[in-house]
Amino acid sequence: MECFYFHGSQCEKVKVLEQCQLSPPPGSAPPTSLPLSFLDIPWFYCVPESYFYEFPHSSNHFLETVLPNLKHSLSLTLQHFFPFTGNLVFPPKPQFPYIHYIHENSISFTIAESTAEFPLLIANTATDKEDGTWLFPLIADGRAFYRFIKFWTSYVTKTKCDVASSSQALLPLLNRDIIEDPKGLKLILWKE
Repeated sequence: MECFYFHGSQCEKVKVLEQCQLSPPPGSAPPTSLPLSFLDIPWFYCVPESYFYEFPHSSNHFLETVLPNLKHSLSLTLQHFFPFTGNLVFPPKPQFPYIHYIHENSISFTIAESTAEFPLLIANTATDKEDGTWLFPLIADGRAFYRFIKFWTSYVTKTKCDVASSSQALLPLLNRDIIEDPKGLKLILWKE
């Protein structure tokens, strides 16, 4: 699939090389429901994040050698960060929304290439972001998403044994019971 977009007066081409759904390895993560805390309620919006990488080799080389490892390592990473593939559920009131993960959940993964100038894409200025990596703050704040990316990177660049020993500090803490709400802020924020 090819599409075109305009940046100023220039027309740039974007070609989607692959689109797929990825999930944790079968049976690696239990079906789980995670309640939202009062810290989550203010973040009911998406924050677009785009990641661009310059790749000095051909598209075929990328598709045959790099992409299989990226997909496999992302699946392995998702077994630890499985709520990223979950769904936000809105039960009837007075219950609160929660994140629900089941084995069938997955994330969309798209690889595209562009004819745009790489320095323009990575410029440290405000630009429109319509596609890219989407972070939903209810599932992860910036720090958790950073840990996710770092954990995924460790799978891409190291052996499985190295990942186990060096990435323990990057694992997410999924126990929401440790967040206390003695003043009932969750209900107050939810009503707003």
